[in-house]
Amino acid sequence: MSYLSNQQGIIALLIGIVAMFVASLLSLSAVFVFLNRAESARNTVYSYESIYAAESGIEDILLRYFDPTKSLPSAYPIILPVGNAVATTTLSEDLIGNATIISEGDRRGRIRELIIYA
Repeated sequence: MSYLSNQQGIIALLIGIVAMFVASLLSLSAVFVFLNRAESARNTVYSYESIYAAESGIEDILLRYFDPTKSLPSAYPIILPVGNAVATTTLSEDLIGNATIISEGDRRGRIRELIIYA
């Protein structure tokens, strides 16, 4: 009878170890899903900040370009800090006076570029 109870104890121990292993795997997978979603949300925020920085760079140049009381910078690119991001903006004109403004917003390597023709 003691041999049978020893086998039942070992089986119960093995079932407990397997159950703990499965529970650990489920917990780890939930943690990895959470961390992945947090990183995705962070990347989305950085991307939006980059777009807003690029828009700010374009607005700055447009204000200077169309307002005669403001002066355009003498050298390009213009580097404009916008919050936690940076906008790098250039203005070029062709021979007939068409202007092209290129603005690149960068926030932690999430680079977004906007181009307008004025």
